[in-house]
Amino acid sequence: MKELINLRKEREKHYLNEDGTITAYMYDEDIHYLDNGEYKEIDNSLIEENEYITNKNNNFKIKLYKNKYLVNIDLDNDNYLNIKLKNGFGVNAKQENNKVIYEDVLPNIDFHYLVHGKSLKENIYLKDKINKNIIFDNLQLSCFWGLTDAGFLCPANILTFQGTLPLRQYKTMQFS
Repeated sequence: MKELINLRKEREKHYLNEDGTITAYMYDEDIHYLDNGEYKEIDNSLIEENEYITNKNNNFKIKLYKNKYLVNIDLDNDNYLNIKLKNGFGVNAKQENNKVIYEDVLPNIDFHYLVHGKSLKENIYLKDKINKNIIFDNLQLSCFWGLTDAGFLCPANILTFQGTLPLRQYKTMQFS
């Protein structure tokens, strides 16, 4: 089998079989990204840069900072989301396989980040009982996004999460 690269789509691969037929494989998440009119393989292997850890090849760029922002997501030159602690820096990132771990971001709380396709999964690990508002009261978010497929809307300095958060179903937060 030989891949027919010209038939690639975000979630599809096509192969030419030895008997002349074509087999199409469809995936439930993006496996390719469009770069200058050509679909390229997504490679979310994490690589270390000077100040951050980032995914290798994807137009959905994630930067997991070693001690600045926790996370920076760049979709393109105009759209971004930054997540950091209100109290400044001092959070150290540790790369383990294909995830980045921030231990003790807040007392008894670790954050784990894993890149999938064109998304970032965040797991918040509570090591002990905590005040239910401690996470959201200590994070600062800044973004410049319109309505996107990622489900974020940022009009008039309000960030709206759509989806399930660990401690609250829906949360609207002010940011600077």
